[in-house]
Order: sequence, then structure tokens, then C-alpha cells
Amino acid sequence: MMSMVCRRTGTGQTVTRQGGNTNPSSLLVDVSGCAYPLVAIKIDNYAAALAGKGGSSNHWVCSAPVGTAFTYYIYDYSTSLPNTNAPAKLWDESGRCTFNGDFFPMVATTMFTGVGQTAATNGRTYATAQGQMGGHSRRGDASCYDSGGPRVDTDGEGLRNCRDIRYRNDGKLYGGGVRPGDGTVGMYAVTWDDVQVSAGNYNSYSSNDVRGWEAPVTVMAVDVTNIPVGATFF
Repeated sequence: MMSMVCRRTGTGQTVTRQGGNTNPSSLLVDVSGCAYPLVAIKIDNYAAALAGKGGSSNHWVCSAPVGTAFTYYIYDYSTSLPNTNAPAKLWDESGRCTFNGDFFPMVATTMFTGVGQTAATNGRTYATAQGQMGGHSRRGDASCYDSGGPRVDTDGEGLRNCRDIRYRNDGKLYGGGVRPGDGTVGMYAVTWDDVQVSAGNYNSYSSNDVRGWEAPVTVMAVDVTNIPVGATFF
């Protein structure tokens, strides 16, 4: 983690959702100009889950209402930091500056691997970061909706003669959240997709009979105490 250094910080507000169906909002973080950006988000009393990385931005889904303020901290991988007049610096045998007291290396004090895990902030300021998106998609039981009603078995043939098969899909993305009220930081589920899916007739349904997926993720609690907000460091 010593090679991940805070490159810039800033603030923003959540916007109308850019994906998903039932999460209240989304947020975007501009990571243009960064080589290997890892973004930490601080959005008090709500959770944010990474939903995708591409081009010049990170896209997150959020449990907060539209217009909620958040703070972001963009960390970037660096093998050679700029040489400034800082009193404390370290170089490796190749002459590269690997530590500079003018910059802020990533300090990940705790890593969460399961929803509901929390840790005390102990008066420090925390944001949460994740390197990849993670969550689950679980398909519920399918029913036939021919002639207006959900029926599991209309003719003894299961769903083979059904023209309108539907099922409920439960999907979540996992992310991090900071709760100043109870002094904790942790990992939470953020709603992403919790909808009824219309699969069509039996042939269409059976050819796309996906039972679901699980994508584990690690959420890091990043100590951002005393890092200036609204600054570009290098």
C-alpha cells in the first residue's frame, strides 16, 4: 500500500441513478490523468458500491438520496514520487523517491469481506475503497403468467406450454459506508437490481436459465484524517 498515494481529493453530490432499478442515486468520480486509480468514498450515514470502472470515471451506486454530499480521495500507484522540499523522504537503490512527507500514502487499517462487518472509527476520519465491484444476483422461482395470474403448474407439464414466464430477481452490489452517528465504518449491501423479470416463453426461458452469481469483494477502511479536501497533490 505504500506505493498507493493520494493524488487528489474533492467533493460532489449524488445524482439520479445511472444504472440499476431501485437504488436511490449514483455518483461519478473523475479519475482522468491517473495511472491506476483507487477511489475512496466518504458519504456519511449512507453506503456506496462500485458499479463499474471505465474511461475517465468510476461509477458508483448509492443508498443516499439525490443531492447528498460526498467526499472522494483518489489514490494512484506511483513508483517514483515528485522530489519536493519535504523534511522526510526515502529513495530506493534506483534513485526513485518512494516516500515523501508532502504526500499521503494509503492507510487501510481494516478490510471487510462480508456484509454487516463493521469497525470503530475511534475518532478518526474514514472513507471506504474497493478495487472491484462485488455482489450477488439470485433468481427466484419462476411462474406462468398466461391469462393474467401467476401459476406454477398449469397443465402438469410445468412451464413447457407457458408463453409468459416471469421470475423475481434479487440483486445487490456490496460497498462501504461511514456512520458518524455510531462511530463505525463497514460493509453494506446497496440495492442494484430487485425487479420482476419477464423471460418470455419456455424456449426463451430455458435457454437463458441463469440461476445467479456471487462475486465476493473486499472493502477497505481507509484512514483519511487530516488529508486536505479539494487538493491536487501531484
